[in-house]
Amino acid sequence: MIASDVHMRSHPTHSSIPETLALFDRLEVRRVLLTHLSHEVDYVTISSQLPPGRELAFDGMSLNVDIGDVSLP
Repeated sequence: MIASDVHMRSHPTHSSIPETLALFDRLEVRRVLLTHLSHEVDYVTISSQLPPGRELAFDGMSLNVDIGDVSLP
């Protein structure tokens, strides 16, 4: 799941990184990408503290998405 987060602390218009991680833990989301991070977020430090399956996105990041055996019209 991809979510927009801004800060580690509370923000008036976005969820915080801890709030989003807690929500996705409750929803049992397997992989999380956190996007739209503030310039105040220390990418290296926060990335090293995230549990497996939780990642900070970065500029230029690309993803491969496997949609399985879905037939499209």
